[in-house]
Amino acid sequence: LEFGGKEFSFTFSRDITQRKEVERQINLQVTALNAAANGIVITDKKGEILWANPAFTRLTGYSGFEVIGKNPRLLKSGAQDAAFYGEIWKTILAGEVWEGELVNRRKDGTLYNEQMTITPVRDRSGAPSHFIAVKQDITERKRVEEAMAERHRLATLVAEIGTALTAAESVRQGLQRCAEILVKNIDAAFARVWTTNDEEKVLELQASAGIYTHIDGGHARVPIGEFKIGIIAASGEPHLTNTVQQDSGVKDPEWVRREGMVAFAG
Repeated sequence: LEFGGKEFSFTFSRDITQRKEVERQINLQVTALNAAANGIVITDKKGEILWANPAFTRLTGYSGFEVIGKNPRLLKSGAQDAAFYGEIWKTILAGEVWEGELVNRRKDGTLYNEQMTITPVRDRSGAPSHFIAVKQDITERKRVEEAMAERHRLATLVAEIGTALTAAESVRQGLQRCAEILVKNIDAAFARVWTTNDEEKVLELQASAGIYTHIDGGHARVPIGEFKIGIIAASGEPHLTNTVQQDSGVKDPEWVRREGMVAFAG
């Protein structure tokens, strides 16, 4: 630049240290999110997915590209009702963190148990503008917990039945208490206990608990080899079914349907 017959040169510079530090922090955060073991999803206020990390893909089978712009409802399994999701939205739109367990469906159709935490991100006015969901597969943990609970329940059942039999003043009293314990511990609709009368070849009803407590009526004396319980007594083999309404061995299917029975163990 010439001015008054003299040449001048100018140098302009800008300090970008702060910008570089911000970029470094952003890169670090993105790297951390991508490396996280738990699935992470970021959505806008309407629930449309803006970003998902690789762990989300491993968890659900959906790639990040497949879910961008979609709603997380594509994972719905039907195990939770509308009220359940309504409570989630009510919580996070109020700016509060929601945490809980649910059953979701992967891309291949398989179900899995998930623990999820949804954290709202607020804008400058304090209103939620985005949501960050952290997802963890707890299927195996739930399986172990359920197995342990089942073992505990069976141990309790055995102990209570043992106590009932040793403390009873009569056979009938002991069996009645056992029937009541079965109903309580396995959540059965009803339980009955027969003893055999070898001379007359019949089963005699000694105890009944649950929705039926009487020991008279049509099943008070069952000929061995007849009806479901009589057939079991004749064969000496247990019979288990979760489709009792379609069981060909049931002598009175209309009664089964009328009573709403779905499973039977004898």
